[in-house]
Amino acid sequence: MRIEAITAKPQHMKTLLPILIMTTLLLGGCATDSDTPALFAGMSRDRLKAKFGEPVRIEHLFGGSEDWYYYFSNPWEVDTTSTHDGPPDADSGSLAIKKTNGKEERPVHLSPEGYVMNPLPKGHIVE
Repeated sequence: MRIEAITAKPQHMKTLLPILIMTTLLLGGCATDSDTPALFAGMSRDRLKAKFGEPVRIEHLFGGSEDWYYYFSNPWEVDTTSTHDGPPDADSGSLAIKKTNGKEERPVHLSPEGYVMNPLPKGHIVE
């Protein structure tokens, strides 16, 4: 990291603050419970089923790929806003984070060879 980022001019501060906020959120999102297995690209069909159980439903797609649907939770909802209504160095923004209890059915994409593919659904599988 360069020291210049700390002593940045005001015009750079308006881009530095959102970057710092997002970095903090991303790093905080990396913490997982040790007893909750992670879903990752390249996971085999058998391992997916062993870790998360039977999917809610399976859709067979063209070319032999499949979408396995599981319930995912999103415990945190983030809302960001920024305003630019004053002098160039007087921009402001807000960040709202709230805890939610909802769950949503989302697909996990499997290749014709039987491996999890990107993009991965957001959230955690609710067993």
